[in-house]
Amino acid sequence: MRSIHLSAFALLLSFLLGAQGLQAQFISFGPRVGVSMSSLERLPSGVRDATYRTGLLAGGFVRLKVPVLGLFVQPELLYAQSGGRYTSLTGEQVDLRVNSIDVPLLLGIQLVRVFRVYGGPVFGQVIDARTETGGVSTSVPDLNNNLRSVMVGFGFNLSRLELDLRFVSRGNPIASTSSTRMGGFQLSAAYRLRTKGKSIWRKRFS
Repeated sequence: MRSIHLSAFALLLSFLLGAQGLQAQFISFGPRVGVSMSSLERLPSGVRDATYRTGLLAGGFVRLKVPVLGLFVQPELLYAQSGGRYTSLTGEQVDLRVNSIDVPLLLGIQLVRVFRVYGGPVFGQVIDARTETGGVSTSVPDLNNNLRSVMVGFGFNLSRLELDLRFVSRGNPIASTSSTRMGGFQLSAAYRLRTKGKSIWRKRFS
């Protein structure tokens, strides 16, 4: 399934890069880094004190702007750390850590020169998921390797530097034998390395 996600991203990327020659279209791309604040929901009965866990995210994006009211399509490929903390039925502190490769497929609109809003599905492939209790690390049993969620967010353009705040919904369960789900927020920065397209669109959207 990981190869399917990566192949889908590669095909979409090829399509976007191939579209750069179309009249009045505009492509930009670059790296993205940031932090995530994730938490757990629908924990087993009796579990308490669920709190957020901070993780890192890093990857890149490609943005295709189309000549319709400032609309754009933006696929991304991200390495993300997520999870959450809670107190178990026995009173022990449990730290769930999930590392994944995420592919957001976003549709957005540039409302003004420096402000964007967007949303879309996120397809995640779990690399590793573990719980740590009392210094003992254990793999999550019956792990669901394919996570799905929905992302909505907004961003500001400061020349080529971009700052984004995102909300990620709690998608499907982490494990097949559990109803526990993850969700949270992401704060990230991106830098547009290069842009191509008609100068009229460069002046309007850069």
